[in-house]
Amino acid sequence: MPDDHYLTWIFESIFASSAATIVSGALAERCQLTTYVVFSFLMTSFIYPVVCAWDWGGGWLEQGGLHDFAGTTTIHLVGGTAALIGAYILGERIGKAEARKKREEER
Repeated sequence: MPDDHYLTWIFESIFASSAATIVSGALAERCQLTTYVVFSFLMTSFIYPVVCAWDWGGGWLEQGGLHDFAGTTTIHLVGGTAALIGAYILGERIGKAEARKKREEER
């Protein structure tokens, strides 16, 4: 079969968008939609491709013995790390601290 780089690009873009959806769960109700869209663009354009190059196609992780079957390691590593950092930077959800304080006062 001839090399079809367009299909590979589509395949990889789906993996990158899957990593971005992991972040959406952690950042829900913590940031505005435009902020999330900009973050997703930056993550899928710059962060995710670097980690993919480390893992797939002869990168240093692959040479070190990592076998990433179906991309789950790369997707969850990038998405989970970005979600953790984003949630740490943004802090608690709006109103969560007040609700906790109110529950403590009722006790």
